[in-house]
Amino acid sequence: MSRLTLSMAETEINVVGLSSGKKGGKSNWKIIGAIIGIVVLALGIIAGILLVRQQQDIREKAQIVSCTDPTVEQCPVAGSPNILRNCHPPEANNSPVESLCDAEGKVSFCGTKNYCCPSAGGNWTTDMSVCTIETYSRLGILPEADITCSQGFTDEFNTINTAKWDKYGDTTIQSGVLVVKREELGTTSGIAAYDGLVNKDSLTGDFVVEFDITDVEKTGTGGGGAVVAFLTDSDTTDRLAIIRKIKNDGTYEFTSSLAVGSSPLQTKNVSLPRGSVTVKVERKSGKFKIYKKTGSSYEVFHEPQGTLTKKIDSIQLSALNTSTQPTGSYILAKYDNFRISCADGPTSTPTGTGQTSTPTATTSTGVRTATPTATGIRTSTPTATATSGIGGGVATATATSRATATASSAPIPVTGVNLPTILGTGFGIIMILVSLALAL
Repeated sequence: MSRLTLSMAETEINVVGLSSGKKGGKSNWKIIGAIIGIVVLALGIIAGILLVRQQQDIREKAQIVSCTDPTVEQCPVAGSPNILRNCHPPEANNSPVESLCDAEGKVSFCGTKNYCCPSAGGNWTTDMSVCTIETYSRLGILPEADITCSQGFTDEFNTINTAKWDKYGDTTIQSGVLVVKREELGTTSGIAAYDGLVNKDSLTGDFVVEFDITDVEKTGTGGGGAVVAFLTDSDTTDRLAIIRKIKNDGTYEFTSSLAVGSSPLQTKNVSLPRGSVTVKVERKSGKFKIYKKTGSSYEVFHEPQGTLTKKIDSIQLSALNTSTQPTGSYILAKYDNFRISCADGPTSTPTGTGQTSTPTATTSTGVRTATPTATGIRTSTPTATATSGIGGGVATATATSRATATASSAPIPVTGVNLPTILGTGFGIIMILVSLALAL
């Protein structure tokens, strides 16, 4: 009896143990499956949200940077009056050019007009009184003859070659360097008060002009610079200017600007510490390319848009003074190694370069022996990045920032429901159903 009872007890224990193990295993798998389903569901929802946000960011960027949308151009930007967003013209990828008001006297073009930055961190304004001062008329002259690049010449300025140049004002040779001293404001108040050299003959066709600007020195207050102007018979609208300038705060810059007809001025301006810089201006089939060299080799500095095939009536080597001090302030612009030669190789295709500005119109007539008609124009203050009145008007502008997003030909339409949303929602529903099935 005792043996039989023990056997039955052992049998019951074994049966109960087996039954208990099966129930516990099934319950555990249900719990694990539910947890996995919830985790996958949460990940699917998060992924769907991220995809939707990414799609919205792409739409917003496409809407912002494309100048095909007329609302993109804002002068200034709504809510940010210290930023200009210009589409005239846009960048090569059709995105707008943005200008930040980050320097007193800075001038930038936006839409149809110039804007002045009254102070660093201030708001753009159309009141140009902070950025300009009154100055004098341009120098009006006519060339004696037309020459081509093959008839060019080299001048190391050991003396002033009066067969090639007309000399005006306080212009001398010192230690083999041409030195132009300018005490009056601006660059000229007519032939009687002009300082610099003007070549006698006009230059036609393709050419290369090289020269050194060895130094720019300033005494007294304000700023100034060395100005090399390539002027045509319409030099208020068709001309090129190279400017090596010192600002009111003592920093140095280098600028080139091309004006062609009524098109916006094509300008590039960079900071460049004091020191000698060699410049090469190349024209091929009316297209300009400007190089600069501060070391052993040239680098391309500016390839402005626009085609200017007119003959260059005169090349002027002059000095600009923008002092706020009535007396005792002057600028010394120093030049050396001037050379005219012919360009070699195929014509390069220029590319766009950002900020533009509209030159100030002025008229003048006259010949070398006649006093030109004076017309009031404007010259930038020492801290301005825009300068007018340099041989008929030169305006410069610098882009401080650019849109970095890729431009789109048209904004992506917003429909309210997109593919990432549908996929995320569908995936979440499937995971819920799977989780319920595992739980049952």
